[in-house]
Amino acid sequence: MINPSFQQLLYSQSLDTWVISGVAQVDALVDEVYQQFLGHELKNNSGKTKSTLKTILLNLYSAFVSDPELYLRYSRDENFYSSSNHYVSQFVSYQSLVTKVIPALLRLSLIQDNPGFIDREFNTGFVSRMKSTAGLIDLFLKHKFQPWMLEVSSEKEVIILKNTEKKFERYKDTDFTRTAREQLQHINRHLQAAYIDLWISDEAMDDLLHQLRRSNTEEDDKHLSLFTNKTLYRIFSNSSWKQHGRFYGVWWQNIPKEYRQHLSINGDITVELDFSSFHPRMVYHLSGTEMVGHPYEGIDDLDRTHGKSLFNIMINAFDEDAANGAYRKEFREERVTKAETKEAIEAVRDKHQAISKEFYTGVGLKLMNYDSQIANNVMLRAIDEYQTVILPLHDSFICITEFEKKLRQLMMEEYIVVMKSEVPPEIDMKYSEHYQTEEEIEKEELFMAEYGTLHDYDTPLDPLQRERRKMLQKQAFAVQEKLGIRFEDAFTQETIEAKYAPESVEDY
Repeated sequence: MINPSFQQLLYSQSLDTWVISGVAQVDALVDEVYQQFLGHELKNNSGKTKSTLKTILLNLYSAFVSDPELYLRYSRDENFYSSSNHYVSQFVSYQSLVTKVIPALLRLSLIQDNPGFIDREFNTGFVSRMKSTAGLIDLFLKHKFQPWMLEVSSEKEVIILKNTEKKFERYKDTDFTRTAREQLQHINRHLQAAYIDLWISDEAMDDLLHQLRRSNTEEDDKHLSLFTNKTLYRIFSNSSWKQHGRFYGVWWQNIPKEYRQHLSINGDITVELDFSSFHPRMVYHLSGTEMVGHPYEGIDDLDRTHGKSLFNIMINAFDEDAANGAYRKEFREERVTKAETKEAIEAVRDKHQAISKEFYTGVGLKLMNYDSQIANNVMLRAIDEYQTVILPLHDSFICITEFEKKLRQLMMEEYIVVMKSEVPPEIDMKYSEHYQTEEEIEKEELFMAEYGTLHDYDTPLDPLQRERRKMLQKQAFAVQEKLGIRFEDAFTQETIEAKYAPESVEDY
């Protein structure tokens, strides 16, 4: 439970010190605001203060253009901004931020600032957060700021190591970290060069933003920054490169799953594929035992959702008490008791006696490491072998519909390689109202051949939807031009022949 007076401030995104821009309009706004610092917060010109101001203004604009209700969350801990912290850009100085930029923006009425505090009633700490005022929004409009002007520095650290207390740990590079970083930067360059959007109406977008605001808590940090959150980072845990390693940071991981079917890549509709019973299959494989039946069903009277949740809690927890508490917390609205949870835990153990020794070992982090290796390899191969991008969601992937069969093949091949398995995994396709099976396509073609097209399939875009798409395209095309990246969109024999077949003699 969180103090209601602070609830709205939880809808926030973290300050990204790596957001940059080289556009003249941005520099003009920074100069205008910075000049008002002199004689007040500044006696002399300061390059560090100016670079800190630019980073803050870019982040405030990023939050505003994502959702005017979104706050910018930032730390006032001096250690966080130390020069030895390679997770934070040196464009931002603690001294400049706390003693000059924040006070000046407050004096100029350009931000609303809410200092961090300890909520003693609930024994929870919160960092500070700020939001643009109407005055700053007017300046963004005056200087003709546009979302495509934002970009993320290629110097941003994408390989993150956390210790046993889940705090950032500084590390020395190894062959592994250098290779992992180079590979992920390669993937990120292509993600930035693609324009990734939600094919939804303006009304549907309003509904989505409302859901994100309502669902947000400090533990469940969800927002929608389409123009800056397009790059991935990997998090490794417990000071080990063998634990965790999954990919985070992109906006499509934050949206409710029912919206994923509306994702588009470079204007093409998409499909989502996932590994069936991914982690149970891995545990059984590592134990040298064959998994029989569905791992999440037939567990006492638990439905699939509860069975899946409890199984995964038990392979991630280190003792039964922790698993009991985590399960009751997840389903606290159902008021599940300790005794009921204990009974459910016994049912999971009975169902999976063959791998019961793996429960309470924390093996889940090891499994995440395996699935992150698979994801890394699948994304790289999609780019290098087929010139397309896929969007990762931990144990599932999103691609353009044309690439579905190729993606399925990549997923099976990389599972076999990483897990050293002789048996390919089962792969499921998520429901999408945009996707048609070959049988459905054939029926539609026969219908149209006999009766003709009864309506126009190209529904006009709503005004804000059209504007967002234009900005996403402009941002992506700039990266494509800068890096010489081109994408392919034909992968079946028919579409390849149609796209690349030489013109016939009659065409001349």
